[in-house]
Amino acid sequence: MTKSTYNPKYVEQFDRVIDYIVRFDKAALSRSQWSSLYPALLGLSERLSVLAHKQNGLFQWLLSTHIQNLAYAQSLRLKRIAIVAGLCRAHNYHRSDTQVMMMAALSADISVLSLLNKRHNGEALSSAERQRFSQSALLSLKMLSLSGEEQPALTQIIAKLKRYRREIISHQRAPLYDGYTRIVACASILAEQMTATRPLHLFNACAQLYKATHNVAIQQDCDTLVNFYSPQLLGSRQRFEENDYLYMGCHPDGQYIFTDAQATKSRFRLLANPHWQYRQPVRYRSWSSVSARASVPVQRASSAAGAQRDHDAIVAQIRGAHGYSDIEKVIAQDDTLVAQIMMQASQYNRGAQQASSLRHALSMVGLYSVGDFIARVMLEEKMLQLCHPMAQFLQARVHSAIRIVEDIARQTKDLQHERLSALLLCYFNFFIFECPQRLSRTIALNPLKTPMQQDIARPLATLLGVQQYDNEALRHYLTSHIGNNEWVNALLNSEQQPFDQLNSNARLCCTLKIILFYTFSGPATASAWQQQLVKQTMVDWQGPSTKIERLVDRALSCAPHNGI
Repeated sequence: MTKSTYNPKYVEQFDRVIDYIVRFDKAALSRSQWSSLYPALLGLSERLSVLAHKQNGLFQWLLSTHIQNLAYAQSLRLKRIAIVAGLCRAHNYHRSDTQVMMMAALSADISVLSLLNKRHNGEALSSAERQRFSQSALLSLKMLSLSGEEQPALTQIIAKLKRYRREIISHQRAPLYDGYTRIVACASILAEQMTATRPLHLFNACAQLYKATHNVAIQQDCDTLVNFYSPQLLGSRQRFEENDYLYMGCHPDGQYIFTDAQATKSRFRLLANPHWQYRQPVRYRSWSSVSARASVPVQRASSAAGAQRDHDAIVAQIRGAHGYSDIEKVIAQDDTLVAQIMMQASQYNRGAQQASSLRHALSMVGLYSVGDFIARVMLEEKMLQLCHPMAQFLQARVHSAIRIVEDIARQTKDLQHERLSALLLCYFNFFIFECPQRLSRTIALNPLKTPMQQDIARPLATLLGVQQYDNEALRHYLTSHIGNNEWVNALLNSEQQPFDQLNSNARLCCTLKIILFYTFSGPATASAWQQQLVKQTMVDWQGPSTKIERLVDRALSCAPHNGI
């Protein structure tokens, strides 16, 4: 056992991050340094999110130890950060999602750090201090000089955190729709139990919260976290034969590695079936003592990451194919993709019969549409595998929007519905997978409330709660995934130009957006220019109706997801 699974670079970086968090807290206590808090928060959260995905084992040492030279507020937030890191890895969330939740875990109570220490020490709070405590979320946002447009997800987490914490431990079965806030609130409750006067082991804290809450999602989070860290947290103290040992991980041969807690030099012991003990955290004078223990060279078992398909390469090869034989060679080795293509190609058969072979499925779709069809199938599969705090809402919203567009496209003359479906799926994927921190469920529930420029339609991304985005980054993403075609330009132009300057394709994209906005929002009356645009576009394309109200009724018949 001579090799450690910890990269020394990450161990050193983790040590620096702990030091930076202490400095960040000191800066929060000085009003003159408030202007530097948000840039520091961005840098800290980015480093923490990288470490959470690269070396999550280091966070386990934060959970299994107590650092004596840290104040209570710092210990509380470090535990919260470590739990957020574990939940994000257990749920396989995107690193951008992890960064947003790390920002919230770090900054949610920076306005009351001194009050947290005072309350923990048993000192009474004055009426002014209690009022400050009750308004801690607003004060924290003020200290960060943060607006909702700059970081909507972070702003909502901090604003909702106290209410979610109350709902979690209440006896009511209130739904918690915001996955970001739910994760941070769950981590906050567990961190408090682990830093109480009589601290609990993480597994015991999860068991206690599991029994106390009536919220199924929180119970699943507790169960997921325990399963992810089982059988034991790294660095936890275990007692065997009158001696104390520290758990160091699992050996590649399946046995468990322990080291003598009292020995100055590392002496290892392997046990096949230890009796696990979930005791109080191990006390250390400083983090450097913990880091020295954690970075001891040990050969641990590591899970190999499975190979992922290169969707962009597959689509690029299909675009360059000259016939069915070329397409078959590209996708024949991917059994999952072949099965999806054969199953979904049945919609092109009048009897809805499944294809007998891959060639049969491709010929049912047709050579002109098969490239867009395969791109859509792959994008849909990627969406179904989404790991995100709002995954259920996002999947239902995107699925409903695509169904509505396909229904209208099938009733419109000379319109390839596969190309439109692939384009919109790729558009939604950009925001969900490339910039998930911009998503906001609150905005998405009523997209018509989003301010807009006169005569320019709101961006389609409003359906996901995104108000602003980088147009060039979106264009690059779309062209690299589905190619540069007239519909990519039409969709982008429909979000940037007034409706009287749009060509026929862009007007159709704008019309589809208007129908989706009124479908997913509450009752509202369309403006004159919107009614005129929809009427003229439906006449030009010989659509199913020229009235927005009738088109919305038709869209509702497709049973779109109700966000409430």
